[in-house]
Amino acid sequence: MKSLKNFFLIIIILSISANNLKAEEKVAYLDIDFILTNTLAGKSLLNTLKKQEEVKISKFKTNDEKFKNNEKKILAKKNLVSNEEIKKEMKALQIEFQK
Repeated sequence: MKSLKNFFLIIIILSISANNLKAEEKVAYLDIDFILTNTLAGKSLLNTLKKQEEVKISKFKTNDEKFKNNEKKILAKKNLVSNEEIKKEMKALQIEFQK
């Protein structure tokens, strides 16, 4: 019986002291999207990123057109050149495309 009283006494003391142990620091959240869209530095950063993206997309499109044209040229030679030649050229085109 005495150990039961001691157990409850310890639980009551721990529950009272637990309230004092809670952190009193406040948590603040930072909205990065708001900062990027509404500050001068954020706007300039977004503009430079958009320009870089447009340049990369245009390079990708030109490379894509180049590879499609090369593939069409190789396929046009299909009746004129042997199958081995076509396979070699297609393999070289695939290796170049992977680079």
